[in-house]
Amino acid sequence: VMIVSGAGSSAANGTYLEYGVLNGKTRYRMASAESTSGYFYIVSYADTWYISFKGEDGDAGIQIMSASRYMSRSNEATPDLVTTWELATGIAPIPTVTSTNPLLGIGVTVPFTLEMPMVITMEVYEELRL
Repeated sequence: VMIVSGAGSSAANGTYLEYGVLNGKTRYRMASAESTSGYFYIVSYADTWYISFKGEDGDAGIQIMSASRYMSRSNEATPDLVTTWELATGIAPIPTVTSTNPLLGIGVTVPFTLEMPMVITMEVYEELRL
């Protein structure tokens, strides 16, 4: 999951879910009524990351590039590692892209055995007979 925030082109802001792989890297997609395709994508093409309203398998690289709002010529493994976003056809300011770790906040139950010494406290009483 990637979160885009702070973009001047506010339609690009939101939560993007993993949407398969394109050009050897995970691509992300977010539904958007403000996009002509119905979605915004974070997609890598030609060693460049794009936040674009094109990013389907059938979209050519030129379509992804020309439909992009923001881009980075950084060839990072994932878009949250990019620190050099710049304007393509979007509006300033440039966005921040962060990742949410899906494992945060999830408890894991693991079976285990705990051995502890047993301590028994006893009091001894003598029975008195008269």
